Amino acid sequence: MANIIRDGVIMLVILAVIFMLWLILSSPFNTVVSSLEDVNMTKSDTRVEETTGWVRSAWDIFFAGLGSIPIIWFIMRMMQREPDWRY
Repeated sequence: MANIIRDGVIMLVILAVIFMLWLILSSPFNTVVSSLEDVNMTKSDTRVEETTGWVRSAWDIFFAGLGSIPIIWFIMRMMQREPDWRY
C-alpha cells in the first residue's frame, strides 16, 4: 500500500511540474509565434497564419504527451507483479 501512495505522489509531482512548465513557457512561445504572424510578407500571409496554428497545436500536443508519460508509468507500476519466491 505504501508503494501505491508513494508512486501516486511521484506521479502528481511530475504532472504538477509539467503543468507549471507549460504555464510558464506558453506565454513566451505564443509571443514568438504571434510575432511571426506580424511579419509583413505579402504573398505568404495565409501560409504563415496556417503554419503558426499548426505550431501552436504541436506545442500543446507535446505537453499533453509529456503529461501522459507519468500516467502510463503509474499504471505500469500498479500492474507490475511481485516476483514469486517459491520456497
